[in-house]
Amino acid sequence: MIKKTKSNKRTINLDGPDGNAFVLLAICKDLAKQIGLSWDDIQKEAKAGDYCILVYTLNKYFGDFIDFETEQEDLLNITNSTVKIEDKIIEQKIATAYQEMGY
Repeated sequence: MIKKTKSNKRTINLDGPDGNAFVLLAICKDLAKQIGLSWDDIQKEAKAGDYCILVYTLNKYFGDFIDFETEQEDLLNITNSTVKIEDKIIEQKIATAYQEMGY
């Protein structure tokens, strides 16, 4: 039977092999080129922290094109806790700045 496509968005299961950080970055790099986004800026932001920040950033820029799926509660909650993620990003940037200054 032929069925109508439900969505033209790509689905990535973060719990599977495509959820690997390097795979996600490669997929999104290709997509950024296709839609004309500055990959260098996105990559820098995505790599500024841990895996949650990576997923949060990629979802922010590519969520209109990719559905990210997972069973991991911490990842499911990142879009609902934007303030916490933004605070975490700021804290990590401050820590990095202190390290670079030798503190």
